[in-house]
Amino acid sequence: WTVDESINNLQLAVNLNPYMNKYRTSLAQAYSEKAVKTGNPRWTQQAVLVSEQGLQFNSRDVGMWIYLGDLHFYQAWEKASYDKALRAYRKALQLHPASAGARWAIGDLYRIQGKYDLAIPILEEARDLAPYHTGVWYSLGLTYEKAGRWQEAKRAFQRVLELDPAYSKAREALARIEEERGE
Repeated sequence: WTVDESINNLQLAVNLNPYMNKYRTSLAQAYSEKAVKTGNPRWTQQAVLVSEQGLQFNSRDVGMWIYLGDLHFYQAWEKASYDKALRAYRKALQLHPASAGARWAIGDLYRIQGKYDLAIPILEEARDLAPYHTGVWYSLGLTYEKAGRWQEAKRAFQRVLELDPAYSKAREALARIEEERGE
């Protein structure tokens, strides 16, 4: 199926099953994919709208809150969307206090904003909740690196490679640190 066919089918599924957020999530993802392919922010706006409508039906849908945060964070066309992303991630964390995903997202958001002192503790919590998650370890490594905590960054990237030897970005980050630090 093409993205447009998926969108049409998912719109029908949402109309027939308005209380099933899994269809709304899939529709939002299809809109998001179209936004990336076309470079048109209108599709991201559609994805946000669909996600917000889903949260009107079920405001306790942690996954939908995280996805809404991701839309604002990763596909935001303006930095003001970071605040919206943070609110969505915090709502997910409020609903599910043991959510490593929400913590990881908040930590990455802080890292992108250069708030390393806020990012590190929450990423460490995410790591403790999901000790085998390479993405969390990688984000933590990047944050340690930006904060100048070289040894911790190296250990984080090494852990990523222990978990997934094919993780090329972690290998590149480790080589970058070793080269910059003369190790």
